[in-house]
Amino acid sequence: MKFLPVWIAALMFYCIPAHAGQGKYWIYFHDKGPASSLNATAPDLGARALQRRSKVLPSGSLIQPEDFPLHAPYLETLEALDVSVVTTSRWMNAVSVIVPEETLPTVASLPFVDRVVPVRKVSRGTPPVTAEDQGAMAGGGSAASSTSGTTELDYGPSFAQLDAVRVPAVHALGITGCNVVVGLLDSGFRWRGHRSLAGMHVLKEYDFISRDGDTADGPGDPPGEDFHGTLVLSVLGGYAPGRLIGPAFGSEYLLAKTEYEPTETQVEEDYWAAGIEWLEANGADVINSSVGYDTWDNGSGYSWGNGDFDGKTSVVAKAAQRAARLGVVLCVSMGNEGNGDGVTGTMLTPADVDTAISVGAASFDGLLSTSSSTGPTSDGRFKPDVTAPGVGVYSASTGGFDSYTYQSGTSLSSPMAAGAAALLLSARPELTPVQVRDIVRASAELLAQAVETFVD
Repeated sequence: MKFLPVWIAALMFYCIPAHAGQGKYWIYFHDKGPASSLNATAPDLGARALQRRSKVLPSGSLIQPEDFPLHAPYLETLEALDVSVVTTSRWMNAVSVIVPEETLPTVASLPFVDRVVPVRKVSRGTPPVTAEDQGAMAGGGSAASSTSGTTELDYGPSFAQLDAVRVPAVHALGITGCNVVVGLLDSGFRWRGHRSLAGMHVLKEYDFISRDGDTADGPGDPPGEDFHGTLVLSVLGGYAPGRLIGPAFGSEYLLAKTEYEPTETQVEEDYWAAGIEWLEANGADVINSSVGYDTWDNGSGYSWGNGDFDGKTSVVAKAAQRAARLGVVLCVSMGNEGNGDGVTGTMLTPADVDTAISVGAASFDGLLSTSSSTGPTSDGRFKPDVTAPGVGVYSASTGGFDSYTYQSGTSLSSPMAAGAAALLLSARPELTPVQVRDIVRASAELLAQAVETFVD
């Protein structure tokens, strides 16, 4: 298993539960209305998105039917039936809704409705604290743990995790992620209130739960909801010399809050799907997802035994596939479900997507973490693509403006891989998602060498 020093912490997944007598469903439409309505409505795509798409699509096909918005009269008909729309998906031509159960047959019989599918629910994946975690947090992740290479940057305690993937050697080449847009899907981001993040160039942010432009905790949000996303963002792009520096501190950022944490540990994929469409349309070159999905406590959801982890079944897998076809590099955490046996996988989706760079967690000496999920996929493909240090990673904490913490789990490996991808694209922007994935797979232990090769 290749060791790409990159990894992830506890996965927090939740959703707003429907009230008694109501259910949450995806409603898929047959079409997007008559051709005349398509001609009258232009897709909301930015210039950066079209530029990125030009790497993988013919010049005459940069805008596709999936890019057009849903037909407004269809939504109006649903609302008249007391159906509450939660999110919309242009790519899937569908809406996630809360609908009274007695109304469901009427909705399903509408002439423009193709099918109605229950929203999946999944459990919370929290890695257990092990002896390897305790050892790393006691000092195993210190800057003194590695001394290879020299650089003018003062990485402070974050040096060890960056040196493990040879990021300082890449920074020494003058490559810091410039001219690359990185998007994140997570639980919220308190970026304005932390020293390592306050200076970062955030192009846009959006909270898909509250439907506003602030991804930090606000009135009505569960306290600490932005903790996880702040950790992940700092590991990827933080910049506080002497304290913490992320691999892609020179990149620009798009932040999507797609995870909600009420009292019940449920989650749904509709916010994630809406979030990745928004990130792609706004020009993200690289997207990191340190969240993923499997099964709910009652056995519903996605199951390896049912063949669901084939990279094609889940809502998020389908959305991830399309993002890659549009030129986006997607890095995802494998999850904290424990090691598989080589026959049955333990992964989360969308880590099962072939074009995604799926990242497992390892100790600094390259041993797979006991909590890290593994493949194979349900259709027999090898996963993860790479592993990274997943024990005792130094990151920003929401405890204060200059507060930091050591955390363990798979959520912190994925942002390191995303940072590596941003560095590659900064040096060679013409690379496609598959090319970036293959370079990372082939040179996981030699990131600096790979970047130098592709710069020359």
